[in-house]
Amino acid sequence: MRRVLIKSKSCVVSVCLLSSMIHSTMVNANEIKNQNLSNPSGTTIHSNWHTVLLNSGGPYTINNAGTITVTQSSGINAQVETDVTNTGTVEVLYNSSNSGRGIQAYQATGTSSFTNSGIVKVTGSGWYNAAIMANDSNLSTIENKGSLVSTAYNRSNGISVYNGASVDKIINSGDITSTAVTNARGISIFTGSSVNEIQNTGTISSTGTDNTADILVETNSSLGALSNSQSNLTYRGKLPKNYNVIINGLTNFGKIHFTNPSDSLTFGVDPSSSNVSGIFEGVLSGISELQIDNTQGQYTQNSTLYGYLLTSDDGNSWNLHLKPFHEDTNCSLDSTINGCTKSNKDTATNVKTGMNNLSNVTDANFAHFATYDCDNFGKNGNCLSIGGRISSIENPDTETKSLVFVYGKKLSSNFRVASFLHNNRSQKTNSNFSLSDKTPLLGALLVWNKNPNGSGLRLKLGNSYQKKNLLSTRQQVGVSESAIGETILRAESIFGEVRYNKRISESFKLSPFIAMRTSNKTQQGYTETSVNNPLTYNTINIKADTLLIGTHINKSLSDTFAINTVLGLEYDTSYDASSIVPTGINGLTTVNLESDYEEKRPVIALGFDYDYDQEKKLIAKIQYNKLPYSGMSETTFYMNLQFAF
Repeated sequence: MRRVLIKSKSCVVSVCLLSSMIHSTMVNANEIKNQNLSNPSGTTIHSNWHTVLLNSGGPYTINNAGTITVTQSSGINAQVETDVTNTGTVEVLYNSSNSGRGIQAYQATGTSSFTNSGIVKVTGSGWYNAAIMANDSNLSTIENKGSLVSTAYNRSNGISVYNGASVDKIINSGDITSTAVTNARGISIFTGSSVNEIQNTGTISSTGTDNTADILVETNSSLGALSNSQSNLTYRGKLPKNYNVIINGLTNFGKIHFTNPSDSLTFGVDPSSSNVSGIFEGVLSGISELQIDNTQGQYTQNSTLYGYLLTSDDGNSWNLHLKPFHEDTNCSLDSTINGCTKSNKDTATNVKTGMNNLSNVTDANFAHFATYDCDNFGKNGNCLSIGGRISSIENPDTETKSLVFVYGKKLSSNFRVASFLHNNRSQKTNSNFSLSDKTPLLGALLVWNKNPNGSGLRLKLGNSYQKKNLLSTRQQVGVSESAIGETILRAESIFGEVRYNKRISESFKLSPFIAMRTSNKTQQGYTETSVNNPLTYNTINIKADTLLIGTHINKSLSDTFAINTVLGLEYDTSYDASSIVPTGINGLTTVNLESDYEEKRPVIALGFDYDYDQEKKLIAKIQYNKLPYSGMSETTFYMNLQFAF
């Protein structure tokens, strides 16, 4: 075997040319120092100490397609800015207790980069071995597409970022293998060092009996982000600020186990993941909920927005639920969709509840025709009513407590007018639905009686108007988001009634009636807030023409006390409701608000009148009626005191 001492760059070129002609040329040298190097395949360069040493000048480029070996220390030692590309073999051959590095940046000036598509191998029985090391240096990239192998007694590292070093990105799509009795690490970041990002789509394997981890980050160091597709990755120490799982299929996805974790991380799904939905078990383990900054989020893949949710049965192992974002969002809008779990907290129910709440005051079935009136006049033809009202709506449950003021004025023996103000003092609703008055309910009546005593034919006309503030919360369903929206509800109605008051006996009176009501209820459009992907809703209008048929029954038990009953039926002769048309993400469905509308609704009321004297009357009534949307009903208790003056 020929031994050649290389002292110049031109000599290296000669060796390269010669080695290209002689397939198995071995070149022995003390070191190759401070020069670019292109070592072709089939050429071996060997030294006992630092085969390639770059400690002044530069920047340099090292391309190795052949073999670089060293007895001890480092195969390539860069102390100045150097770009290293290895497609061949770099190997430290020693078996002593000393440390070895395949490729290292040692207190290097400038910013270097190392790329390996071949083999970098360090074996020995010493300490602090590393296939690739950054020591007190700055590197833009360390990329491994091939094989990194490190074996030591203690502190074996595939890639070591050490002593205040900084690396922007570590990319591994190959194999990193580290073996030691203690402290075997595939990638280690320690002694005040930092890495912005690690991308692992290959395999990192560390074997040892103590303090072993595929990735180690000491508490005095930091890792910005880790993306991983490996299914058995182990991690020790300070958590990355961001961890992104890479999913390639239902059975091919990243799993990571943490040991002695400190700080916290933000979880995400890497955008490079495949378009796949499902439940991915054990994506995280060894970490508590307090150390996960988020348990849900979204990411976009091939123009499709996906949502994800982390769940845990034991607070230690976490499963990932992943599906297109619009699917569960549609369930949060309308839980009656096939595949959804029925709920009374979806957006459609919020809209229906708001509209029913408007119905209970502005339409109020028979309230405006009987309750919100004042017909006990004094010598000056005035009537004042002060009352309180409690209304409860079922499914979902809401409760409203209100004050009601009515003023009536007798204009002649046949005509009278009245106006009313209904002010809600409290409105108890579900946690996802809140109402408050923007304006009180206002209304006016005009009444004509054929006979001054109120018997016989009676005609009544009236209208009402109100605005309410609505705070609506869209519930989280699966991977969807919880969101808040504020808007305004408005209701208007005009009604007319024909009634005939017939006294059957001195103590019994029957008053059949027929009436028509035209109502228009509106929910203004709005955009959600406090959410990553806000939805925008259109303005919703609900218009109805309603026929009311029934009778009032009054029974006097004494000169001062009487009970009264109302039996009636509402029937919507026409009904038109806008659909909910949400926008903001692709794939949302339109919600039909007419699907469970009930056009026929009974009403029942029972009450009493107590005349204190000619100037005061106490009235109480309890009323039950079905509301327009199926499954919803209202019970109302109303009591008022009328003063005649």
